[in-house]
Amino acid sequence: MPKPLPRRVYLLGWISLFADVASEMVYPIIPIYATAVLMVKPTGLGLIEGVAAAIVSFMRGWSGWHSDRAGRRVPYIQWGYGLSALGKPLLALPLGWFGVLFARSLDRVGKGLRTTARDALIVDSVDKDQYGQAFGLHRAMDTTGAFLGGVLAIVMLIVWPGDLRWIFLVAFLPGLVSVAITFHIKEPEKHSEAKPILDPDSKGFSPWFWRAVAIALVFGLANSSDTFLLLKANQVFQGLPGFDWLRGILPKAAVDAHFPLILTTLAYLLYNVAYVAFSYPAGILSDRIGRWGVISVGWLLYAAVYTGFAFAGAGNIWWLFLLYGVYIGLADGVGKALVADHAPPDRRGTALGIYFMGMGFATIVGNLLTGWLWARYSPKVAFMTGAGLAVLAVALIPMTLWVGRVQRREV
Repeated sequence: MPKPLPRRVYLLGWISLFADVASEMVYPIIPIYATAVLMVKPTGLGLIEGVAAAIVSFMRGWSGWHSDRAGRRVPYIQWGYGLSALGKPLLALPLGWFGVLFARSLDRVGKGLRTTARDALIVDSVDKDQYGQAFGLHRAMDTTGAFLGGVLAIVMLIVWPGDLRWIFLVAFLPGLVSVAITFHIKEPEKHSEAKPILDPDSKGFSPWFWRAVAIALVFGLANSSDTFLLLKANQVFQGLPGFDWLRGILPKAAVDAHFPLILTTLAYLLYNVAYVAFSYPAGILSDRIGRWGVISVGWLLYAAVYTGFAFAGAGNIWWLFLLYGVYIGLADGVGKALVADHAPPDRRGTALGIYFMGMGFATIVGNLLTGWLWARYSPKVAFMTGAGLAVLAVALIPMTLWVGRVQRREV
């Protein structure tokens, strides 16, 4: 029976739940809004997502390091969720693709500012044998919010089929709720006096930490933005016959305006359902059997999903999004727990920041590569390249672990 987690971890989960209601109301809409309404090309979409990822990557690294030095996590969490909430309604301003870039950038500044400090606060709040459990619970609550946000997006597509901007405005409200809850979070007692957490005399990071980061960077090259999956799904659903039962119960205006987008959002809900279902059990399992095995299965599922998207028809989109949720449920929270395992107690924020920053910059390259391959060759080539890089990352795991054990024996 897992040990109970402290109240602070649950509060952080509720904050993420409401923030993700806001984020996932708009996230499935953005690629279609950008390409169909603002006429942004796939390469431009890759650029927008690449810039957004770059901002997140830098801010994650900076906030982790700086929160260690400052001895506080909560202010970064409060400002981060506040900026992200503000970014949602800005998407509704009639500023073209530059407006999307600016709003996404502000949202990503907030995400980068809060994420590392929040995850470090989770680690600060629990025992080492609860890392997987704590991150699993947080991911499950976060993704429950994502599911609810997707449901609200579908409802609004039906109620207001003529203008997508209403969704961006309404998404501001749950974002404000998440910000309000941040003011109920307190620092752990050992950090409450705002003394620097960082000990200048402590040892640095172990070789095992750097090996974990190096393998994650290879996978990061494969891990392009979900916007490409959503764009592919929307293209597959364009002009799709069938689903007459759904067409029959929806208002004609909604069907005529956004039927493919409604189906895409429904498929994305399956992803969130699987993510919720697998995050918490995967975290507990990794506490018991180790992190790498769980992560390996997740990354192999990612490769399988990307291969499926390369050849997907309308009937396959549904189970592919379901498997995609299983992948991230297995890999996301467990990956954070893996980093925390190898981080010195006084450098947890810095360690998570390095990990997030490295993954983020690798993903920037992956986004630009995917956008270029999509436009220059085909979506099939783009997805198969991502699948191949994911398999390479999995192949490096046993090799890297073997090198580490050999070096340990030699010492």
